[in-house]
Amino acid sequence: MNDFDHPTEPELVAAELTAYLDGELGEHDRLRVEQRLISDESYRGELQRHQQVWDALDSLPKATADAKFAQTTIEIVAQSAAVDEATQQKTVKTARWYWLAAAAVCTLFCFSLGYLAITAVASRENNRLVRDLPMLENLDGYEQVDSLEFLELLEQSGLFSGETSSDI
Repeated sequence: MNDFDHPTEPELVAAELTAYLDGELGEHDRLRVEQRLISDESYRGELQRHQQVWDALDSLPKATADAKFAQTTIEIVAQSAAVDEATQQKTVKTARWYWLAAAAVCTLFCFSLGYLAITAVASRENNRLVRDLPMLENLDGYEQVDSLEFLELLEQSGLFSGETSSDI
């Protein structure tokens, strides 16, 4: 702890005498101070010094604020409010741009993900069509055949010997 945490005895005496002169003490504290003033000469001397300072302060001319003071104070407050408003608007605009950028990035991500998903599904269908293309090219000929056994007999006879099995 340092010295600022606890007031010293002279500081306590000064605060107590100031409160006594201002009439801020309660009945019990006021009686205690008056009893000490009767019995303690140094305490009385401190009160007299405070009273002299008080009287000197009372004799000083009273400060007055003219209309110009009020006007300049209002102008300063208005300028400060304008600066605060401008700063707040700039912050709001910056935040708005960040939100728009984040929304654009999210939208782009979602579109990319959707494109990849559709491409994967479509390529799977296309791969199946490419795999079945030889059969589809000969579909008219296959429709002319009444049974699978007939085609197997033709295969065994060597009619299709020039073709590979992947062409069928």
